[in-house]
Amino acid sequence: MLEARIREMHDVLGGADTVFALQARIKSQQARLEDLQAQARQVEETLEMQEFGFYRPHFDFDSSSRYQQMLDEVCDRQTAMVKAEAAVR
Repeated sequence: MLEARIREMHDVLGGADTVFALQARIKSQQARLEDLQAQARQVEETLEMQEFGFYRPHFDFDSSSRYQQMLDEVCDRQTAMVKAEAAVR
């Protein structure tokens, strides 16, 4: 029972066996937490924007006609690949 608790604490501490090692681990984990929180905020902002109907374009086309032109080109290339039996299944 005691050995299991010691192993559990060792896992929680991430193998840190000195105060300095523990402080370094805490600092590292705090930095990771801050990064994850920043990512979560970014995702939340994106979701809020989508809920309000705002759209951030994924592609950098000058106009919708240029976008349509690229879609047509991609479709033509795909058709050619299928006809040439070069398409991946």
